Amino acid sequence: MNESTKHKLYSTAEDLDSAVESFTFPAHPWIARGVVTLLVSAPGLGKTEIALDVGRRFLNPELGWFDGRPLGVPPNSKIVWCDTEAFQGALKDRFARLGLPKGRIIFPFSDPLSDVKLDQPDHIAHLDRILEEVKPSLLVVDSLRGSHKGDENDSQMQHLLSPLSKLVQKHNICCLVIHHINKPAPDTPDVISSIHRVRGSSAIAAQARIIWTLDDPDPDSGYLRLQMIKNNLAARINPLGLKVTDSGVEWTSNAPAQSGKVPVGQLQKAREFLVTALMKGPRPVSDIEKEAKQQGIAEITLKRASKNIVVKTKKADHWEWAIKYVSINPDDFINPDDFVKGRRN
Repeated sequence: MNESTKHKLYSTAEDLDSAVESFTFPAHPWIARGVVTLLVSAPGLGKTEIALDVGRRFLNPELGWFDGRPLGVPPNSKIVWCDTEAFQGALKDRFARLGLPKGRIIFPFSDPLSDVKLDQPDHIAHLDRILEEVKPSLLVVDSLRGSHKGDENDSQMQHLLSPLSKLVQKHNICCLVIHHINKPAPDTPDVISSIHRVRGSSAIAAQARIIWTLDDPDPDSGYLRLQMIKNNLAARINPLGLKVTDSGVEWTSNAPAQSGKVPVGQLQKAREFLVTALMKGPRPVSDIEKEAKQQGIAEITLKRASKNIVVKTKKADHWEWAIKYVSINPDDFINPDDFVKGRRN
């Protein structure tokens, strides 16, 4: 038996050259061929609108990317859209509103109302055949939660996403998967700064090589923020600002910064608590913090509420807070003597 006919037990880096294509970026460094890109945010901010805008640009590459740079996608490209949440009726209206070429938007099944389930091997096999036949530039999965019946907090999520990742690599296409985030800590702004906010098992974030986040760091600005919190293939880029409008997504390079604001209701509650707690005179800070915790007021919220309300004094063995003056509303200053139990006389 000569060398050429022996059973091959291993492969080399030379074999890798013919087995898989190198990662390339149609829009550097936002999205790459051959890997899963994850888009996460809180419900209702506009993840599907972002995905539709990505699809619109892949279908019309002359539009360029979000930031105006050229988009490296062939003309007359197709996209495959995997709806998993019975949202097709709304998609129909949005496709029409955006003027998208409907003949180049492919649903994986002959019945366009069929949902795609990534935890069903026959669906994965069918999707493989569709990608081979259609040869799209982009695959969208909206959303991950609707694509399976498993527990997203289980590490077995890796086995759900691994077949999808292999399909995307095999067909060398871009893939955008929509997902949700965990709730923020109590009384903190709902912003996303790390992959720990990605809902479910860490296996979900691990399978995605690029992760985008959509959040609202400064509600007063009128703009949302799209940023990149993970990229295994290239350096991350500055975030972008955006507005979701009836005619689509409007982009700006001026992304809003985090305002650090606490939800108004909680801050108001903490201010009223402080006024009542200190009305009769100075008290140890430790006692105030203990009572605030019993009323469900977070320490960080209490400290923000204390600004411009209390004076802190060091005693022999403890710190004390005493009331200074009260600002229940940002532009509305009142005297503590006029304030009783959270209401004015």
